[in-house]
Amino acid sequence: LHPVQSAMVDMHGSQCGFCTPGIIVAIYSLLAQNPTRAYMEEHLDGNLCRCTGYRPIWDASRSLCVDAGDEPVGPCGTPCRECPERETCTLDCNVADGGGGGGTASEEEKKVDAP
Repeated sequence: LHPVQSAMVDMHGSQCGFCTPGIIVAIYSLLAQNPTRAYMEEHLDGNLCRCTGYRPIWDASRSLCVDAGDEPVGPCGTPCRECPERETCTLDCNVADGGGGGGTASEEEKKVDAP
């Protein structure tokens, strides 16, 4: 498989398969420009998907960008700092980031999330 296809498979970016070919071709063409995650998200908005809710597709495309290695990312492709399950996550990537690892968020992160 091509790396774009592998990322879509690994991150569960395809469900019914109707939109998948168009999205894969769009990601492939955008990768020729060595995109950042922000660039990819901005330019991948022309494809519609009614099954995935886009998160797995965004995760797959962001994992291929030039700045993909800037922060710890979980097996789902979500940066640990952005993960909604960060407080309860015990994965090594979250522990290495210094945030979760069983609910040990820093005091700064707790202040940000406080109501």
